[in-house]
Amino acid sequence: MAANSKIRPRRSFIFSPGLRPEMFPKALASGTDIVCVELEDGIAPKDKDEARRNALGLFAEPQADDGVERIVRINCLRDAFGLADVQAILETDTPPPAIMLPKVKTPDEIVWLDDLLSERGHDTRLHVIIETNAGLEAVHEIAAASRRIDALFFGGVDMAAELRCQNAWGRCSMPAHAWCMPPPAPGLM
Repeated sequence: MAANSKIRPRRSFIFSPGLRPEMFPKALASGTDIVCVELEDGIAPKDKDEARRNALGLFAEPQADDGVERIVRINCLRDAFGLADVQAILETDTPPPAIMLPKVKTPDEIVWLDDLLSERGHDTRLHVIIETNAGLEAVHEIAAASRRIDALFFGGVDMAAELRCQNAWGRCSMPAHAWCMPPPAPGLM
């Protein structure tokens, strides 16, 4: 994570489904800090290609300098849909300014994507979601894996599903603080 990156307020966040490009302008005009075009959980497998085309089509035209952070949440890098998302981003001359990576488990995933984006000449930023026990255990290494990382998010719902427990803790900022804090004491996780 970039130690000297500019602090950017991220107080509100809207997901817009990649299948509904008519909703993109409404989301961007809503007053939110972040609009994230969804390619992952909210899109059925049979619709992934269409959603991907729609999402990347948003960036074919220059975007307004309106203070709204634009992100595309791709599929997990360890599945075919995620690889197809990355391939499409690498093939375009107008990539999204940022992509959100779900279910990151290791820093190698970040390094691999950073290398591919750098090779292509894309300056796309990364927002990483920690949603698995393996990811949480490696959060310090993940946070340090690339200077492209602008934010870490904790995915409590998927974490609860992996741990087979109730999602009762609500919002958690542990991964967001991982870069600034020492590792937790043994037994706290």
